[in-house]
Amino acid sequence: MLEREELEAWKHHMSRQIDLPKEHFNSFIIKCFEPFSAQIDTVGVYNKLYVETMNYHKDLAFKVQNREKKLNTGINPMTQRKIKLQERQLKLTILHAAKMLQDFYLKKIFPSKALFSELDFWEDEQLKFRDWRGLACKKLKVLFSEGFLIPLEGTDTHFKLEVHHLHLGRYVEMVKTGDFHDDLDIVTEVHSTSGDVAVKRPSADLDIFNPSRVIHATAAFATRRPRSWPWKQDRKAATFDKLQIPLPIQHPASIAISIYNREHDQNPINYDDYYCQRIIRATKEQPVSSIVSLEEIITD
Repeated sequence: MLEREELEAWKHHMSRQIDLPKEHFNSFIIKCFEPFSAQIDTVGVYNKLYVETMNYHKDLAFKVQNREKKLNTGINPMTQRKIKLQERQLKLTILHAAKMLQDFYLKKIFPSKALFSELDFWEDEQLKFRDWRGLACKKLKVLFSEGFLIPLEGTDTHFKLEVHHLHLGRYVEMVKTGDFHDDLDIVTEVHSTSGDVAVKRPSADLDIFNPSRVIHATAAFATRRPRSWPWKQDRKAATFDKLQIPLPIQHPASIAISIYNREHDQNPINYDDYYCQRIIRATKEQPVSSIVSLEEIITD
């Protein structure tokens, strides 16, 4: 990613260098012959210069394109989105990435001023001036995924990359030439506004609440047998499918009170009244055939 930005800055710088002869020629013609109302002719010397400039631009674009093909990491995009780190490793990665970006931009990008100035760069990135950690977080999200900044927990399924062959020579040289500091264990907070978290919402089969649905759709029919009286009409037993989850239907007494209150909103019945609750409870407990009078229910 960093080499791509360096390549883009180099391409812009070389394009400026290629266009310089044509710009100098145009400036010379304008300064010398504009007072005489003269203009640049598209044939002759200017045409040769124009063709040569276009050929240089084509060669530059071809070389840049070949270099961009070699910069491909070769990692599958699906694999890149699955890469995550534990909390301590993630903090160290952000610190090292911030240090790398600081050295890269201050030495190779900002001094040349080929593409933009430093102030314009931070304004375009929507970050504070020289917020290298914030820039590192943005680069890591672009390189891997949005969920890369979410630390890997111990309960997550993960795999570690291990070295099967051990060669300590290069590690000894790295320790000798390495510039180590005590700021590797600095506690930093990792903020992530969004994460690559996919959660499926709970769903239920709506046919469970459909009273007209046939529950056993694959049931086999009974084997037909000869009848004793074939001229008579068949009597089929009516069977009704029961709901797997019964509907929350209230008692008829409660429904009657609700209908009465809707039609007589000026003088409704208090459903929470003590005597009203006693009448409803007695109606639920007493069979309909044994009810003699309302006074008997109240006295009970």
